[in-house]
Amino acid sequence: MPAPVFRLSEQPDPLRMNYMGVSIVITKRAVRLFITTDILAPNPYWRYSGLLDEETMRAYLEGSEEPEVLRAVARYTLIYVENMALSVFIGIMLTEGVDEAMSYLKWMEPTLAMLRSTWRRVRREPSRKLVEEMVWKAIDVGLDPL
Repeated sequence: MPAPVFRLSEQPDPLRMNYMGVSIVITKRAVRLFITTDILAPNPYWRYSGLLDEETMRAYLEGSEEPEVLRAVARYTLIYVENMALSVFIGIMLTEGVDEAMSYLKWMEPTLAMLRSTWRRVRREPSRKLVEEMVWKAIDVGLDPL
């Protein structure tokens, strides 16, 4: 059974969450620094979130160049990285403070920008090369979506 996935636009503002046993309150504005896909996934990994099915992932890993497969994996990669980055940001905020969390955000911004830009390109013209660039960029920052 997939873990819950939420539409950010349908959530109250501010959001109230439990993060590793700590209750937190965060505004949608702050969340939107990370989440542009409107998908809020506490556990975004594809096997748990249901954001991709096994057939699609298997097709991608076996080299599929089908546009639907490429778009699905690209979209999932962006959702995964956005949600994981938000989670890391919250964790740093709670353990290291605001300054360190903002440093992390600044460090992640180029990666998030690249992934968002590439996702827009993949939506128009699906390309296995572009999707692979997205996956490798995620891995480069320590977030393996596969």
